[in-house]
Amino acid sequence: MARKSIKELNILNQSLKRANDSVMLEIKSYDDDIKKSDEIIQTLMEEDWLLKDKVNSLNSKITQIKSKYEEANSHSNNFDSSRIREYFSNIE
Repeated sequence: MARKSIKELNILNQSLKRANDSVMLEIKSYDDDIKKSDEIIQTLMEEDWLLKDKVNSLNSKITQIKSKYEEANSHSNNFDSSRIREYFSNIE
């Protein structure tokens, strides 16, 4: 088995250190990407919560408006044109 010289081993060691440094830079880049992604996810989750709250609020308002509309529609169905004329003639 041929032994490698100290010079060859040092060259190999330097090469491995450079490769290791390159891998560490990639890992740092991926970690940074993960942190950014986590921040984006957090922001989207907050926006989602706010939108769900708005949907609930709008649904509540729609329910209130719908009941008022149905009540007004019911009253309007009870008055034909002659009853409306009679109502306004009694006011004068």
